[in-house]
Amino acid sequence: MPPKLQLNTGEEVAVGKILCVVRNYPSMAREMGTEVPREPVFFLKPSSAVVGDGGPVVLPRRSRMVVAEGELAVVIANECRRLPAEEVSWHILGYAAALDITARDLQLVAQQKGYPWSQAKGYDSFFPMSEVAVAWPEATAENLELTTKLNGVVAQRTNTNAMVFKVPELIAAITQVMTLERGDVISTGTPEGPPRLKEGDVVEVEIPTIGSIRVNVRPEAPQ
Repeated sequence: MPPKLQLNTGEEVAVGKILCVVRNYPSMAREMGTEVPREPVFFLKPSSAVVGDGGPVVLPRRSRMVVAEGELAVVIANECRRLPAEEVSWHILGYAAALDITARDLQLVAQQKGYPWSQAKGYDSFFPMSEVAVAWPEATAENLELTTKLNGVVAQRTNTNAMVFKVPELIAAITQVMTLERGDVISTGTPEGPPRLKEGDVVEVEIPTIGSIRVNVRPEAPQ
């Protein structure tokens, strides 16, 4: 059974596919030494990566460099395909604070070899999400402050106005490629400075008016 997302109304919805947007903040593109994409670029994470508040995030033995990328996530309300940007808001169930956990060393190897990023991004516990703040048609993801903290110290701070592609553009672009369904999640990208994780760390993401999540970091158990 797929994991469930908790809504702030007390309801639950099954997690669908998770689409994460690449380099949607110019500061992150600069930090990675890459160009800002000219159109939205995204990759998939499995629903099994989702964990709720409290975590834990599990560090895989194969990686020596795991980072936590704070992001705004958008949850889809109903099936949609080939949407124009001006109709996107009617298909948004709500918003959440999220972490795109990444095994950066495995990602860099994959990039060098021209391989997909699945092994770097898809481990169990690699997508913590807060409770979903249910939206209304007039709600937007504009001018939201996003802060990521590692052990109480700010590591990332941005405003969603800094996104290259705003939520309506992102979802409209994705629906030109694939059908989105209820419970699908779009994670909208991260700014510069994602912190590196080690055993015992506590990572938090907060987006006022949307929500927050706090997770604990532990090593993978011996086989």
